[in-house]
Amino acid sequence: MRILLAEDDLQDSTLLREALDSSGSDRFEIDLVQDGESLFRRLAEPPGQANYCLAILDANLPRKST
Repeated sequence: MRILLAEDDLQDSTLLREALDSSGSDRFEIDLVQDGESLFRRLAEPPGQANYCLAILDANLPRKST
């Protein structure tokens, strides 16, 4: 499962990775972006490159338009 994680706090992103790793499944692929600009660029990628099953978003990312 491909997951897009938008999180600027490395401790939070590490906690999520550890939780997924502890599930015993190796089916998780996590792509991390750390600011709003990177998130929007990633989501604007051509079809086939930005195929995510799940997006987990930090509502308070830096460098995003409000």
